[in-house]
Amino acid sequence: MVWLLGMALLVAVGLAVGLVAAMLATSEGLAPDAALALISDPVASPLVTSPYWISANIAANELAVLGLLALWRRRTRSPYAAILPLSRPSLRALLGAVLLPFAFAPLAEVAGELVYRALPRPITAEHLVFALARNPEPLGLGMALFAAALLPALVEETMFRGFVTTAFRNSSSLVALVLPSLMFGLFHLEPTQAAGTAVLGIAFGLVRLYTGSLWACVVSHFAYNAGVLLEVRFFGAPNDHVIHWGRVGLGLLLALPAYVLLVGDLLHRSKTLSRLSLRPPPRSEGP
Repeated sequence: MVWLLGMALLVAVGLAVGLVAAMLATSEGLAPDAALALISDPVASPLVTSPYWISANIAANELAVLGLLALWRRRTRSPYAAILPLSRPSLRALLGAVLLPFAFAPLAEVAGELVYRALPRPITAEHLVFALARNPEPLGLGMALFAAALLPALVEETMFRGFVTTAFRNSSSLVALVLPSLMFGLFHLEPTQAAGTAVLGIAFGLVRLYTGSLWACVVSHFAYNAGVLLEVRFFGAPNDHVIHWGRVGLGLLLALPAYVLLVGDLLHRSKTLSRLSLRPPPRSEGP
């Protein structure tokens, strides 16, 4: 239910941001009809070309979803500890958590490209990332990192690896991994981004299941989003619409050390808990 409400909220907030942009354009002297036509233009609209408007739109969406989660938690009176496992991950777990989404990234690109070939669109999420990250001003880059890396890492991981994954806690590990990942992808609405994000959701979901820590998921998500923005900002990343299977193979090789780190951390925590459970209880002193 909270997922469906969140989807509806994203559409509503997007329309509201567009309306605000049209009102501001009108206040600058543009005719109302021309302002609405400009805002709705899928190629020239500032909502898809201006890094500041893109940042504002993303931030508005994420903050609206955060408010929804807070209201939902208050309504259901769910304990924070059950929804948000905030245990502190080890350095080994964090390293594996950061590596894993980058290992899955080439496969996510393939998924997005296949959807693009089936459903070509004039503007995709990749165009928005390029417009957002190519802002030459340091302030603009800082806004991009805040709106498109930090906020999504906090809000989306709280929702999908917190609320949604918790809803499947009585299901199998496979169900608790796959269904939230698919819902995570669909939550991004734009088809090519939805396909790629669902693949990345598997990586974030594995981090959640192996570390048991939402903080590890947040760090993983932030590192990936920030890495993509910085790559585009300093090196450029035009999409040639070619599927690079070699990159997919390299990604799968990178997944191996990430997986070893996560499994090693899980085994270490299991052994620690086992030792603690085998300790004799402290002897109580008599009166």
